[in-house]
Amino acid sequence: MPHAARRGRGNESRCFHRSLDPQRSRTAICCRGSRPSTAAVLGQRTGGQRSWVAYAEVAAKENDDATLYKRSFELLRQAEPKSPRDAKLLVQLATLYERYADEDHAMQLYQRAIHLDPDQVTAAINLGSCYAKRGRLPEAMHLWQDALRKNPALESTGLNLGVAQARTGDVAAARNTLQSVLHYNPDSAAARTLLRELAQ
Repeated sequence: MPHAARRGRGNESRCFHRSLDPQRSRTAICCRGSRPSTAAVLGQRTGGQRSWVAYAEVAAKENDDATLYKRSFELLRQAEPKSPRDAKLLVQLATLYERYADEDHAMQLYQRAIHLDPDQVTAAINLGSCYAKRGRLPEAMHLWQDALRKNPALESTGLNLGVAQARTGDVAAARNTLQSVLHYNPDSAAARTLLRELAQ
């Protein structure tokens, strides 16, 4: 069942947009994913082993982000074989593989998460951004459209889709997408700016 529309960025963690003109902006990710929610993702027990939550709480107390990411990464890598069908865990691990510059592995994990849970919006958004970075805009657009069908209020995803549509020559679709962004996010300055660029 589709998720109810929610204003704001929700599960979004990637920004592809900036400008409709590819000469004025790199077609690359311009914001990274948020810090992994270790307590939520690692909150499970496996046999008689110490709770993943206890490990996560230790990591969460670290002031050094690099230390937190490293510990979270190792914990998630340990948890994956024990919970290979946990789509949320796979998504969190994929975001960390991206952080450590292993995008190929991250994409495989996003794909697995989507296969396990077709309603995995975050995986679709992030995998779309990986495709966009590689110039595979049709595949990126397909994933973003699917995410927006589940939650049409996702602002950055709508902006990404609108820019990709414009860059592939479908200006009418881009306009409709950006107008939809404004409908759900009336304070979106980025959508207004991009619509003005389309009109030029």
